[in-house]
Amino acid sequence: MTSISLEEFILFLATITLLAMAASLLRLPTIVAFILSGVVVGPSGLNLIKSPPNASFMAEVVAVFLMFTIGLEFSFRKLKTLKREFVLLGAFQVVVTLGLVAFLSHTYLGRSPSQSLFFGYLVALSSTALVLKLLYDQREIETPYGRNSIGILLFQDVAVIPMMLSLPLLAGLESIGANVVGTFSLWLAKAAAVIGALILVARYGMPQIMERVARTGSREVFFFFILFICLGVGYVFHHFGLSLSLGAFAAGIVISESPYGRQATAEVLPMRNNFLVLLFAIIGMLLDLNFLAENLGRVLILGAVLFSLKLLVTTGVCLLWRTPFRYAVITAFSICQIGEFSFILASRGLDLGLFDAVDHQYFLSTSVLSMLFTPFFFKMAPKISATSVEGWNALSAQGPLKKLGLAVASKALKKVEGEASIPSHALLIGFGVANENLALAFRALDLPFKVVEANYSLVKRFQQKAYPIHFGDATDVQVLEHCGIDSANLVVVAVSGADICQRVVGAVRSLRPDVQIVVRSQYIKDTSALKDMKNIEFVIAEIDTSIELLSRSLMVYGVDSKEIHNYMAQTKRQLHAFADISNLLEGPNLNLPTWEAIGSISPVHLTESFFCIGRSLQELDLRNRTGASIVSVYRDPSGNVIPDGDFVLIENDVIHLVGKPRAIKEAKEFLEEGAIS
Repeated sequence: MTSISLEEFILFLATITLLAMAASLLRLPTIVAFILSGVVVGPSGLNLIKSPPNASFMAEVVAVFLMFTIGLEFSFRKLKTLKREFVLLGAFQVVVTLGLVAFLSHTYLGRSPSQSLFFGYLVALSSTALVLKLLYDQREIETPYGRNSIGILLFQDVAVIPMMLSLPLLAGLESIGANVVGTFSLWLAKAAAVIGALILVARYGMPQIMERVARTGSREVFFFFILFICLGVGYVFHHFGLSLSLGAFAAGIVISESPYGRQATAEVLPMRNNFLVLLFAIIGMLLDLNFLAENLGRVLILGAVLFSLKLLVTTGVCLLWRTPFRYAVITAFSICQIGEFSFILASRGLDLGLFDAVDHQYFLSTSVLSMLFTPFFFKMAPKISATSVEGWNALSAQGPLKKLGLAVASKALKKVEGEASIPSHALLIGFGVANENLALAFRALDLPFKVVEANYSLVKRFQQKAYPIHFGDATDVQVLEHCGIDSANLVVVAVSGADICQRVVGAVRSLRPDVQIVVRSQYIKDTSALKDMKNIEFVIAEIDTSIELLSRSLMVYGVDSKEIHNYMAQTKRQLHAFADISNLLEGPNLNLPTWEAIGSISPVHLTESFFCIGRSLQELDLRNRTGASIVSVYRDPSGNVIPDGDFVLIENDVIHLVGKPRAIKEAKEFLEEGAIS
């Protein structure tokens, strides 16, 4: 392995940064930008890093730190909240994808069992960093397909560990034949001994050591101690013939389970994105553009096969565990790419001889293209899924899928079919915190309601509590019909994801143009597509939070509660009418100075010693004397008043001055002493 020169490294970082900035101006996702930057910088581009082995070395270093961050984030409590998505969807997606790829590689490509299994490893994983970035940007983390994707990705991240551990064994199957059992036994004994010793240190030694480090009160000492544990444990694992990455993962778990785990996580996790973008740039640097140009047809065919395979497997697994068809399709499109840890496995497999340089380039070319196209697939997924649902429903109605036992959508409809609808009931769509609290209130007031929810686990849990909750996709008109949309007098939509919300409201309106709809949304812009509909009201967190903050602030300044109420009502009506926000604050009249002036309002509590007690505002003539003005006076119990010139100040009044800092200072001095120094 050749060494990386300082000049190469500096040019590498400087160039990929500039190229990534340029790509961001074209509104390309950050990860995609860094892949393209790496392509330009690498041997087939500007050739700033001349030797691919250097990139492999850098990828190995980045992999160690990434595995350490995974260990820090590993939490059994987190797994509990995503139990269904992690255990069922994640495990089945990985195992089925791995098995199918291994079978196809062995049967049609003639590869050995160990090589075929290794190819399965590479294809089964998806890009956690890329998918989470897309979900966060679209604010769809809490959507049904967002939770499905996160659960599957979390299982894949954990599955990297046994995959990494087994690579030497797979390579051993190729080279040592009958001795593999003995080699495996020796390796397993080493692993058990090292992990056992690590557990003892973590349980009895690490808490005391970390406590002494924490007592220093130095963040730098704490950070470098965490770094020392990561690299030290990694070295111990490597010394005993295990993986550096596995050691880093184990170090992360050891620290995360200590009393100082949260602080360690807070110190290290912000660096994870930096490691990731560096890894994606390295991936692009390893790609040979000449190879891609010469074999473009084969690469595209291979990419299409792998994409279709992951799409079908993920969709089928989601349907098997009762995910509505639309969400199953979107989940599948979200995780159809090859993941960042696949590149780490590929680099390790290349060193171990599990595939050659040509196979490696096919893998890199296919994987990079899958990542580049993922953002476009993600944006297209809702439209594609909407079209697919129509075909799915038609096919389900004809019966072939029922015979195969996969017509989950039809089963969902049958569960609510034949149930008597309740006249004049409310239909709650989505059962997160908002609608759950609303349902509790309805039950307390003995008001009839029904709930439609796409999370099957949630449905089962609340059915056991005797809630009228039904499983189904509320974007499907058949589900709405079977849940009594015809007799509903109110529909409350509280779902995550702007696209889902629009489709739900569209489905409701297609059946009941007259019904009153209340929509819960996080942001104003998420409701812009619904603004022209009639009989629809919005509860927008962005608006209501801002208005509540303003209301509390005005109360501090002693503004009359009735004034605040009227102002808030008027402001909210205009906001919900989708007027230009920059002009909204000019509309309502609060009898106060400009909004800029509100920030300079200064309250003064008048005591019996003040000069101004018993004098009118006209007599004081405060504005001409000091430049400050009294804009309101709070007097108990009548509340806040807007005074005129004849208003007489009395003890315990709270006056509100507005003006420049010097003017307010002089006004306070005059009010108290009757003179200005």
